[in-house]
Amino acid sequence: MKNTLNKSISVRRGVVAGSDILLLLFAGLLYAWSIFVKPLEDEFGWVRSQTSLTFTICVISNTLAAWLAAVLAKKITPQWVVRLAACIALAGFLCTSRTQHLWQIYLFYGLLCSAAIGMTYNVALSTIVKWFEDKAGLMTGVMLMCYGMGGMIFGSLASCLIERIGWRATFVVLGIICFVLMMLGSFQIREPRLEESQLLPKAVLLAYGTCERNYTPRDMVRIKAFWLFACWTILVATIGLTISSHASPVAQSLGVTAASAAIYAGIVSLFNGLGRVFFGITFDRFGQKKSLIFVNICAFAGTGLLCLSYFAVNRILLLPAFALLGLTFGGAPVSSASFIKSMFGNSNYGVNLGFGNLSVLLAAYIGPYISGGLYLRFGYGAVSIFLLIFAVAGLVFGCALSRVKLQ
Repeated sequence: MKNTLNKSISVRRGVVAGSDILLLLFAGLLYAWSIFVKPLEDEFGWVRSQTSLTFTICVISNTLAAWLAAVLAKKITPQWVVRLAACIALAGFLCTSRTQHLWQIYLFYGLLCSAAIGMTYNVALSTIVKWFEDKAGLMTGVMLMCYGMGGMIFGSLASCLIERIGWRATFVVLGIICFVLMMLGSFQIREPRLEESQLLPKAVLLAYGTCERNYTPRDMVRIKAFWLFACWTILVATIGLTISSHASPVAQSLGVTAASAAIYAGIVSLFNGLGRVFFGITFDRFGQKKSLIFVNICAFAGTGLLCLSYFAVNRILLLPAFALLGLTFGGAPVSSASFIKSMFGNSNYGVNLGFGNLSVLLAAYIGPYISGGLYLRFGYGAVSIFLLIFAVAGLVFGCALSRVKLQ
């Protein structure tokens, strides 16, 4: 009987993981925004600072919606949160396809589409760690790898569709795909029941030891470690969000064709995904200190190569720069998610994760929007220096954060 129950739990874990992968693959489309930038600017005559603001709104909406989803999941179940997100996403993509004015892009794509993605992201991530407490860092990394890979997969699909059927029809197709995938995924995603929880393997070793209490968001913000974490997140997320929203235009500024620039942008998404698995394993095996050090090394080396590639007008150097910056962007959310779970407990993990990620709101403004303004005035050379400065600051806060002990 016990063997039957254990087998049933293993199957259920696999089904939930598969559903989460399905959901987060499409959610990664958020990071393919740079694919749509040039077609929109060409048709409407918008400038880079205006289109960059779209991505800023995306990140703000995504972050706030993720927190809202965590609250709603406690009231209406994770399944219904995902179904609600599916309806919002379909409406957002269809309305975006009818865009005639800049404010419509901000509202329909920036607000609605990204809100749906944020809701799905939080539900999927907070659900999976409750099924895989024994492999929390690894599974967080795998899920976030799918999130990052989705940007490359659906970004490449979007790029091909734009060339063949135009950007308006592309948004319609993406909206339909999104709705179908989210609805399918919603039927399997759920938290373990009490009797299932008792049969699940438990964590043997956490990066901080065993958290003896479960912090609420109110408790969490009273701890110095949380604010160090928030500052570090802002710095590293600024680098990641900037390069994600400007990857294609940066490549084109060095003479890369639009078609090839999509491949360059795909490298950021690819290594974003790989970095999430790598840093998830690193966090589980070596703890937060080495994980944070590796993230910061990638950030410093990547921004340094980005500066060098721009001022030397060398497209080849741009490839390792994008790869390292993708790793940086991939390592940051894994480190953040694992940090919050290990430091502040499991019971309020979804809400704490959503609340902790609110620090990304500032990064969303500093990164894509301000870097768009810097580009207009000084070119991408100034943007690369801007990111290098943030990498150095991130290294300082990362070192401080790596010394934090469990409260």
